[in-house]
Amino acid sequence: MVKIVYGTEPYRIDHEVRKLAENTTYYVQVFDAIDGVKEFLQSISFFGIPCAIYKVEDVKKERKELLHLMEECPESSCLIIRTEKLDNSKDWNAWKSKHGICCDKLNGKSYQCWIQKAFQSLDCPIAEPMLRYFIDRSAYAYQERRDGKDETIDLYQIAIFIKQIAFAAMETGISEEIINQVVPAAIGKSWELASKLLLDPMEGMKLAVELFDHGNNSLQLYGMLLRNYRVAKKALLLSDMKENEILKLLGLTEKQMRGIRAYRKLPEERLD
Repeated sequence: MVKIVYGTEPYRIDHEVRKLAENTTYYVQVFDAIDGVKEFLQSISFFGIPCAIYKVEDVKKERKELLHLMEECPESSCLIIRTEKLDNSKDWNAWKSKHGICCDKLNGKSYQCWIQKAFQSLDCPIAEPMLRYFIDRSAYAYQERRDGKDETIDLYQIAIFIKQIAFAAMETGISEEIINQVVPAAIGKSWELASKLLLDPMEGMKLAVELFDHGNNSLQLYGMLLRNYRVAKKALLLSDMKENEILKLLGLTEKQMRGIRAYRKLPEERLD
């Protein structure tokens, strides 16, 4: 049996992998490299049915080896491939459609339910206004931080926030002040805001209002947008160059480069 657990939310991926490996008849081993996986799956063990959890950093780099490994996995054994980076080749997509379990980031409603259950599990009730405030402040959907750390926010980090808030609120209950002490201010991606203002002005204005509500003043937003538009303009003027060359020339990070790809598809006059 082969299962491919993949997606953009590592917390959900790991939870699904644990569920698959819970079978008491399995003899589970975790592998960080492909060496030894095939031999383990084809072995006969007195401890139970061989179940290999193979953590793959980047499927694309190991595509041929993985396809071979999956094809040769005995039906009586269990191979669980855990990855966040997939390959879009025809062969790999065929395996994914048959044996894949997608664990992407939660949508708004599911995220809200997950937070409520997390607080309930700690015997820490959270009122609706504080729940909304925490959701806005935590910026789970934005994936970057307004404090400049530019980190990915996943459910592992959100779970840490919730535990810290529950501990701090044991006597007084959850308040905006406690949430502010624990959770850094939500970012609302600067690149996301700039892109939305260009491509979907109404959505852009909603995000701008949200940023104002979370303490950003007009000068901060103006400076942020002006810098982004200038960089995007330069990227348009350098459209004949390769992306990695533009990245190096303009001193951008990979995330920033991904953020301005949308700009490069626009005519120059849209940024004038």
